[in-house]
Order: sequence, then C-alpha cells, then structure tokens
Amino acid sequence: MSHRLACKWDKVAAIAPIAAGNQFDAVNGCAPGRQVPVLQIHGTGDPCWPLLASEEGNPDYTCTGITGWRRTVEVSTGRWAEIDGCSSPPVEVDRPDLDPGDGTTVTEVSYPACAGGAEVVLLRVNGGGHTWPGGSEALSETLVGVVSGVHASEEMVRFFGAHPRN
Repeated sequence: MSHRLACKWDKVAAIAPIAAGNQFDAVNGCAPGRQVPVLQIHGTGDPCWPLLASEEGNPDYTCTGITGWRRTVEVSTGRWAEIDGCSSPPVEVDRPDLDPGDGTTVTEVSYPACAGGAEVVLLRVNGGGHTWPGGSEALSETLVGVVSGVHASEEMVRFFGAHPRN
C-alpha cells in the first residue's frame, strides 16, 4: 500500500514498507512528481515474499496459501533508486548485532547520491521472516519465519524524522 501511495500521491513524505515489493510499479509503473525517500525492511528467510531477483516470478513462493508472481524486494529497492535518481551503486554495511539470541543480523544496503535529498535504504534482515521486526510472534515461526530483534518501528521513526515533507 505504501508503494502505491508514494507512486501516485505527491503528499507522501517517505515510505517504509515491511516485507513486500512494489507490485504497483510492476503493473502500472511508478512516476511520482518528486523523489520519495524509501526505507525497505525485509527478511532473507521470508517464506511469503521473495527478496532476491533470482527468485522473481517463482510461483512456488507461498505463504498462507497465496501463490503467484511477486516483484522481489531487491528489484523494488533498485527501482526506487532509479526513480529517485540515485547515481551510485548500493553500499552494504553489516550493522552490529543488537540481539544475538534471535538468530538474525542486519545488513544495511543504501543507495547514495540520490536526487532531491532522497534516500533509498534496504535493511536486509538476515534470517528474518515475513514478520514485523521487533514485534511479537503473531503466527508460528514454521509458517512465517523468525521475528528479528531489530525494531522496525524505531527504524521507521528515525527515517521519517530525517525525511519530513517540506
């Protein structure tokens, strides 16, 4: 939903989608009237939505009975970098492991030098599932994967604070 809003509505300051790619752009194209800062958070162990481009179009990528093609998070993030005019290749930095007991780590993939002060960042939660990182386990780990100790809500607040709508 946040991808669609950012593609179509110029009043959106920034978006921070969790565990999903930009299907709206894949079907309808995305041409916002300005650059949109994007913080994407996604787990590598997400059984519901593919992360890597090599998984794109895999109809066997299922969760709770949902099947079919999905634009991957890697492709979606790269596409936002194009839309936002980021002129340098992505930079990957492993973040400190703040919760060694959860079995996940975080790699920050950022696209520098974007136009208009925009920023495009993917927080790749290594080992994380189709969950809200830092949240509670709403569904079984066998169904949706591991809940990471990184706090998505805190990351979003920081990101949105750094990218207010002027």
